[in-house]
Amino acid sequence: MRAHQRRTPLASLLALSAALLLMGCGTSSVSMVVVRPAVINAQPYGGTVSVAGFAAPRADYAIVAGQLRQEVQRELLAGVGGVVRVVEYGAGLTVSGRVDEYGMRLREESREESCKKKVVHVNTETGEESPVTYVKGICKLRRLRWNAHVAVLVRVQSSSGQLLYLRHVVERETGRTPEVRDVAPRPPRTHGLLRKMRLRVAQRIAHLVVPHRARVTATMYDCKGAAEGLCDTGAKRMAQSRYDDALAAYTQALAVLKTTPGTRKTALGRVHWNRAQVNKYARRYDAAVAELQLALGFDAGNQTYVREFRVVQTARQAHNQLIDQGLVGR
Repeated sequence: MRAHQRRTPLASLLALSAALLLMGCGTSSVSMVVVRPAVINAQPYGGTVSVAGFAAPRADYAIVAGQLRQEVQRELLAGVGGVVRVVEYGAGLTVSGRVDEYGMRLREESREESCKKKVVHVNTETGEESPVTYVKGICKLRRLRWNAHVAVLVRVQSSSGQLLYLRHVVERETGRTPEVRDVAPRPPRTHGLLRKMRLRVAQRIAHLVVPHRARVTATMYDCKGAAEGLCDTGAKRMAQSRYDDALAAYTQALAVLKTTPGTRKTALGRVHWNRAQVNKYARRYDAAVAELQLALGFDAGNQTYVREFRVVQTARQAHNQLIDQGLVGR
Protein backbone atom coordinates (compact mmCIF):
# COMPACT_ATOMS: atom_id res chain seq x y z
CA MET A 1 0.00 0.00 0.00
CA ARG A 2 1.18 3.44 -0.72
CA ALA A 3 2.27 5.63 2.18
CA HIS A 4 2.86 9.33 1.55
CA GLN A 5 5.43 11.46 3.34
CA ARG A 6 2.79 13.27 5.36
CA ARG A 7 0.25 10.93 6.89
CA THR A 8 -2.93 12.07 8.52
CA PRO A 9 -3.94 10.41 11.82
CA LEU A 10 -6.73 8.57 9.96
CA ALA A 11 -4.33 7.29 7.31
CA SER A 12 -1.93 6.09 10.03
CA LEU A 13 -4.79 4.31 11.84
CA LEU A 14 -5.94 2.60 8.63
CA ALA A 15 -2.39 1.51 7.85
CA LEU A 16 -2.01 0.09 11.36
CA SER A 17 -5.34 -1.74 11.08
CA ALA A 18 -4.34 -3.24 7.73
CA ALA A 19 -1.02 -4.34 9.18
CA LEU A 20 -2.77 -6.05 12.12
CA LEU A 21 -5.17 -7.84 9.77
CA LEU A 22 -2.32 -9.17 7.67
CA MET A 23 0.06 -10.11 10.46
CA GLY A 24 -1.48 -13.53 10.86
CA CYS A 25 -1.00 -14.35 7.18
CA GLY A 26 2.80 -14.17 7.07
CA THR A 27 3.63 -10.82 5.50
CA SER A 28 6.68 -8.69 4.99
CA SER A 29 6.90 -4.95 4.47
CA VAL A 30 8.83 -3.96 1.38
CA SER A 31 10.18 -0.41 1.51
CA MET A 32 11.00 1.27 -1.78
CA VAL A 33 11.56 4.71 -3.24
CA VAL A 34 9.05 5.97 -5.79
CA VAL A 35 8.94 9.28 -7.56
CA ARG A 36 6.12 11.82 -7.58
CA PRO A 37 4.19 13.06 -9.41
CA ALA A 38 3.36 9.66 -10.85
CA VAL A 39 2.26 11.28 -14.12
CA ILE A 40 5.86 12.14 -14.95
CA ASN A 41 7.56 9.41 -12.91
CA ALA A 42 11.03 10.95 -13.00
CA GLN A 43 13.99 8.61 -13.31
CA PRO A 44 17.74 9.34 -12.91
CA TYR A 45 18.51 9.77 -16.59
CA GLY A 46 20.60 12.90 -16.11
CA GLY A 47 18.64 15.43 -18.17
CA THR A 48 17.67 18.96 -17.22
CA VAL A 49 14.54 21.05 -16.88
CA SER A 50 14.35 24.51 -18.44
CA VAL A 51 11.64 27.17 -18.33
CA ALA A 52 10.69 28.44 -21.78
CA GLY A 53 8.41 31.18 -20.52
CA PHE A 54 4.77 32.01 -19.91
CA ALA A 55 2.49 33.64 -22.45
CA ALA A 56 0.34 36.62 -21.52
CA PRO A 57 -3.05 36.92 -23.29
CA ARG A 58 -3.33 40.47 -21.99
CA ALA A 59 -0.68 43.14 -22.42
CA ASP A 60 -0.72 44.06 -18.71
CA TYR A 61 0.18 40.43 -17.84
CA ALA A 62 3.45 40.54 -19.79
CA ILE A 63 5.57 41.75 -16.86
CA VAL A 64 3.91 39.25 -14.53
CA ALA A 65 4.59 36.41 -16.98
CA GLY A 66 8.28 37.35 -17.08
CA GLN A 67 8.46 37.50 -13.30
CA LEU A 68 6.75 34.12 -13.01
CA ARG A 69 9.25 32.56 -15.41
CA GLN A 70 12.16 33.80 -13.30
CA GLU A 71 10.55 32.61 -10.08
CA VAL A 72 9.76 29.14 -11.45
CA GLN A 73 13.35 28.79 -12.70
CA ARG A 74 14.66 29.90 -9.32
CA GLU A 75 12.39 27.46 -7.46
CA LEU A 76 13.46 24.60 -9.71
CA LEU A 77 17.13 25.29 -9.08
CA ALA A 78 16.64 25.90 -5.36
CA GLY A 79 14.70 22.67 -4.96
CA VAL A 80 17.25 20.34 -6.55
CA GLY A 81 20.59 22.03 -6.15
CA GLY A 82 20.84 22.98 -9.81
CA VAL A 83 20.60 19.41 -11.14
CA VAL A 84 17.24 18.01 -12.20
CA ARG A 85 16.77 14.34 -12.96
CA VAL A 86 14.08 13.81 -15.53
CA VAL A 87 11.63 11.45 -17.06
CA GLU A 88 11.47 8.02 -18.56
CA TYR A 89 10.27 9.47 -21.86
CA GLY A 90 13.55 11.16 -22.74
CA ALA A 91 16.27 13.52 -21.55
CA GLY A 92 15.20 17.09 -21.08
CA LEU A 93 11.97 18.80 -20.10
CA THR A 94 10.66 22.22 -20.97
CA VAL A 95 8.19 24.04 -18.75
CA SER A 96 5.97 26.64 -20.34
CA GLY A 97 2.50 28.03 -19.78
CA ARG A 98 0.11 30.93 -19.88
CA VAL A 99 -1.00 33.44 -17.25
CA ASP A 100 -4.80 33.37 -17.42
CA GLU A 101 -5.69 35.53 -14.42
CA TYR A 102 -3.78 37.89 -12.21
CA GLY A 103 -5.25 40.56 -10.02
CA MET A 104 -7.14 41.65 -6.94
CA ARG A 105 -10.90 41.71 -6.55
CA LEU A 106 -12.26 44.03 -3.88
CA ARG A 107 -15.77 43.85 -2.49
CA GLU A 108 -17.25 46.16 0.14
CA GLU A 109 -19.68 44.79 2.70
CA SER A 110 -21.82 46.91 5.00
CA ARG A 111 -24.43 46.46 7.68
CA GLU A 112 -26.33 48.70 10.03
CA GLU A 113 -26.81 48.50 13.77
CA SER A 114 -28.27 50.70 16.46
CA CYS A 115 -25.74 52.76 18.30
CA LYS A 116 -25.26 55.91 20.34
CA LYS A 117 -23.92 58.85 18.41
CA LYS A 118 -21.99 61.65 20.06
CA VAL A 119 -23.51 65.07 19.55
CA VAL A 120 -21.65 68.34 20.25
CA HIS A 121 -23.51 71.63 20.01
CA VAL A 122 -21.47 74.71 19.18
CA ASN A 123 -22.62 78.26 19.93
CA THR A 124 -22.28 80.00 16.58
CA GLU A 125 -21.86 83.40 18.23
CA THR A 126 -19.28 82.55 20.86
CA GLY A 127 -17.86 79.35 19.35
CA GLU A 128 -18.17 77.60 22.67
CA GLU A 129 -19.06 73.92 22.78
CA SER A 130 -21.81 72.63 24.98
CA PRO A 131 -21.36 69.45 27.02
CA VAL A 132 -21.30 66.30 24.91
CA THR A 133 -24.58 64.43 24.63
CA TYR A 134 -25.43 61.05 23.11
CA VAL A 135 -28.46 60.18 21.06
CA LYS A 136 -29.68 56.87 19.71
CA GLY A 137 -29.15 56.37 16.01
CA ILE A 138 -28.11 53.98 13.27
CA CYS A 139 -24.46 53.33 12.53
CA LYS A 140 -23.22 51.86 9.26
CA LEU A 141 -20.41 49.33 9.61
CA ARG A 142 -18.26 48.74 6.54
CA ARG A 143 -15.46 46.37 5.67
CA LEU A 144 -13.54 45.26 2.58
CA ARG A 145 -13.06 41.69 1.43
CA TRP A 146 -10.59 40.86 -1.29
CA ASN A 147 -9.51 37.95 -3.37
CA ALA A 148 -5.94 37.93 -4.65
CA HIS A 149 -5.80 35.36 -7.43
CA VAL A 150 -3.35 33.94 -9.91
CA ALA A 151 -4.39 31.35 -12.53
CA VAL A 152 -1.71 29.71 -14.69
CA LEU A 153 -1.87 26.98 -17.33
CA VAL A 154 1.30 24.85 -17.09
CA ARG A 155 2.74 22.64 -19.84
CA VAL A 156 5.62 20.20 -19.39
CA GLN A 157 7.07 18.88 -22.63
CA SER A 158 9.86 16.41 -23.38
CA SER A 159 12.79 17.17 -25.66
CA SER A 160 11.17 14.91 -28.26
CA GLY A 161 8.14 17.20 -28.32
CA GLN A 162 5.81 14.83 -26.46
CA LEU A 163 3.46 16.59 -24.06
CA LEU A 164 3.88 14.95 -20.68
CA TYR A 165 1.97 17.13 -18.27
CA LEU A 166 -0.70 19.77 -18.49
CA ARG A 167 -2.34 21.41 -15.51
CA HIS A 168 -4.25 24.55 -14.63
CA VAL A 169 -2.83 25.85 -11.37
CA VAL A 170 -5.09 28.30 -9.53
CA GLU A 171 -4.19 29.89 -6.22
CA ARG A 172 -6.45 32.18 -4.23
CA GLU A 173 -6.16 33.99 -0.95
CA THR A 174 -9.04 35.87 0.66
CA GLY A 175 -8.59 38.61 3.26
CA ARG A 176 -10.69 41.25 4.93
CA THR A 177 -10.30 44.49 6.83
CA PRO A 178 -11.79 45.09 10.30
CA GLU A 179 -15.21 46.71 10.39
CA VAL A 180 -15.17 50.50 10.68
CA ARG A 181 -18.04 52.86 11.42
CA ASP A 182 -19.27 55.49 9.02
CA VAL A 183 -15.97 55.80 7.12
CA ALA A 184 -14.56 54.03 4.10
CA PRO A 185 -12.23 51.14 5.02
CA ARG A 186 -8.68 51.39 3.78
CA PRO A 187 -7.96 49.03 0.83
CA PRO A 188 -4.99 46.66 1.11
CA ARG A 189 -1.70 47.13 -0.64
CA THR A 190 -2.14 44.87 -3.63
CA HIS A 191 1.48 44.58 -4.73
CA GLY A 192 2.69 42.60 -1.72
CA LEU A 193 -0.30 40.26 -1.70
CA LEU A 194 -0.08 39.48 -5.40
CA ARG A 195 3.65 38.91 -5.21
CA LYS A 196 3.09 36.48 -2.35
CA MET A 197 0.51 34.61 -4.41
CA ARG A 198 2.76 34.55 -7.48
CA LEU A 199 5.61 33.06 -5.45
CA ARG A 200 3.26 30.40 -4.13
CA VAL A 201 2.25 29.49 -7.67
CA ALA A 202 5.91 29.27 -8.71
CA GLN A 203 6.62 26.92 -5.82
CA ARG A 204 3.65 24.79 -6.74
CA ILE A 205 4.71 24.57 -10.38
CA ALA A 206 8.22 23.56 -9.32
CA HIS A 207 6.71 20.91 -7.05
CA LEU A 208 4.72 19.53 -9.99
CA VAL A 209 7.77 19.30 -12.24
CA VAL A 210 10.67 18.40 -9.98
CA PRO A 211 10.88 14.68 -9.19
CA HIS A 212 10.03 14.50 -5.50
CA ARG A 213 11.23 11.19 -4.15
CA ALA A 214 9.09 9.50 -1.53
CA ARG A 215 9.64 6.28 0.42
CA VAL A 216 6.62 4.02 0.45
CA THR A 217 5.87 0.62 1.92
CA ALA A 218 4.08 -2.27 0.23
CA THR A 219 2.78 -5.32 2.09
CA MET A 220 3.80 -8.58 0.44
CA TYR A 221 2.70 -12.05 1.49
CA ASP A 222 5.33 -14.65 2.37
CA CYS A 223 5.29 -18.11 0.80
CA LYS A 224 5.83 -21.33 2.68
CA GLY A 225 7.64 -24.49 1.66
CA ALA A 226 9.37 -24.84 -1.69
CA ALA A 227 8.24 -21.42 -2.95
CA GLU A 228 9.52 -19.48 0.06
CA GLY A 229 12.84 -18.54 -1.51
CA LEU A 230 11.17 -17.42 -4.74
CA CYS A 231 8.79 -15.12 -2.86
CA ASP A 232 11.70 -13.67 -0.91
CA THR A 233 13.46 -12.97 -4.21
CA GLY A 234 10.33 -11.31 -5.58
CA ALA A 235 10.08 -9.05 -2.52
CA LYS A 236 13.75 -8.04 -2.83
CA ARG A 237 13.36 -7.21 -6.53
CA MET A 238 10.24 -5.21 -5.69
CA ALA A 239 12.22 -3.17 -3.14
CA GLN A 240 14.78 -2.44 -5.86
CA SER A 241 12.00 -1.36 -8.29
CA ARG A 242 13.02 -4.23 -10.58
CA TYR A 243 9.42 -4.99 -11.39
CA ASP A 244 9.92 -7.43 -14.29
CA ASP A 245 12.33 -9.53 -12.23
CA ALA A 246 9.89 -9.50 -9.30
CA LEU A 247 7.07 -10.71 -11.55
CA ALA A 248 9.28 -13.48 -12.91
CA ALA A 249 10.07 -14.67 -9.38
CA TYR A 250 6.40 -14.72 -8.41
CA THR A 251 5.50 -16.55 -11.63
CA GLN A 252 7.98 -19.30 -10.68
CA ALA A 253 6.52 -19.33 -7.16
CA LEU A 254 3.04 -19.90 -8.60
CA ALA A 255 4.31 -22.78 -10.74
CA VAL A 256 5.93 -24.42 -7.71
CA LEU A 257 2.84 -24.03 -5.54
CA LYS A 258 0.53 -25.43 -8.22
CA THR A 259 2.63 -28.58 -8.51
CA THR A 260 3.00 -29.04 -4.76
CA PRO A 261 0.43 -31.43 -3.27
CA GLY A 262 -1.75 -29.98 -0.52
CA THR A 263 -1.28 -26.32 -1.53
CA ARG A 264 -4.22 -24.26 -0.31
CA LYS A 265 -6.09 -21.97 -2.65
CA THR A 266 -5.48 -19.04 -0.29
CA ALA A 267 -1.73 -19.49 -0.78
CA LEU A 268 -2.18 -19.06 -4.54
CA GLY A 269 -4.34 -15.98 -3.90
CA ARG A 270 -1.53 -14.41 -1.86
CA VAL A 271 0.97 -14.79 -4.70
CA HIS A 272 -1.50 -13.15 -7.07
CA TRP A 273 -1.81 -10.33 -4.50
CA ASN A 274 1.97 -9.92 -4.64
CA ARG A 275 1.88 -9.78 -8.43
CA ALA A 276 -0.89 -7.17 -8.26
CA GLN A 277 1.27 -5.01 -5.97
CA VAL A 278 4.20 -5.20 -8.38
CA ASN A 279 2.00 -4.22 -11.31
CA LYS A 280 0.40 -1.38 -9.35
CA TYR A 281 3.72 0.24 -8.53
CA ALA A 282 4.83 -0.26 -12.13
CA ARG A 283 1.61 1.58 -13.15
CA ARG A 284 0.38 -1.46 -15.10
CA TYR A 285 -3.10 -1.08 -13.75
CA ASP A 286 -4.86 -3.46 -16.16
CA ALA A 287 -2.53 -6.26 -15.12
CA ALA A 288 -2.96 -5.36 -11.45
CA VAL A 289 -6.75 -5.57 -11.75
CA ALA A 290 -6.46 -8.94 -13.47
CA GLU A 291 -4.19 -10.31 -10.73
CA LEU A 292 -6.56 -9.14 -8.00
CA GLN A 293 -9.46 -10.82 -9.79
CA LEU A 294 -7.49 -14.07 -9.72
CA ALA A 295 -6.69 -13.53 -6.03
CA LEU A 296 -10.38 -13.05 -5.29
CA GLY A 297 -11.14 -16.20 -7.25
CA PHE A 298 -9.02 -18.15 -4.75
CA ASP A 299 -10.21 -16.22 -1.67
CA ALA A 300 -13.49 -14.44 -2.43
CA GLY A 301 -14.17 -13.37 1.15
CA ASN A 302 -10.88 -11.55 1.68
CA GLN A 303 -11.85 -7.94 2.36
CA THR A 304 -8.25 -6.77 1.95
CA TYR A 305 -8.36 -7.98 -1.66
CA VAL A 306 -11.74 -6.31 -2.18
CA ARG A 307 -10.53 -2.93 -0.90
CA GLU A 308 -7.33 -3.10 -2.95
CA PHE A 309 -9.36 -4.05 -6.04
CA ARG A 310 -11.37 -0.82 -5.68
CA VAL A 311 -8.22 1.26 -5.17
CA VAL A 312 -6.53 -0.14 -8.28
CA GLN A 313 -9.68 0.25 -10.37
CA THR A 314 -9.81 3.95 -9.42
CA ALA A 315 -6.13 4.36 -10.29
CA ARG A 316 -6.70 2.63 -13.65
CA GLN A 317 -9.58 4.95 -14.53
CA ALA A 318 -7.52 8.05 -13.70
CA HIS A 319 -4.54 6.74 -15.66
CA ASN A 320 -6.67 5.92 -18.70
CA GLN A 321 -8.12 9.44 -18.64
CA LEU A 322 -4.59 10.86 -18.77
CA ILE A 323 -3.77 8.55 -21.70
CA ASP A 324 -6.92 9.66 -23.56
CA GLN A 325 -5.91 13.30 -23.04
CA GLY A 326 -2.44 12.60 -24.39
CA LEU A 327 -0.78 13.55 -21.10
CA VAL A 328 1.04 10.25 -20.56
CA GLY A 329 2.18 7.45 -22.81
CA ARG A 330 0.73 3.95 -22.70
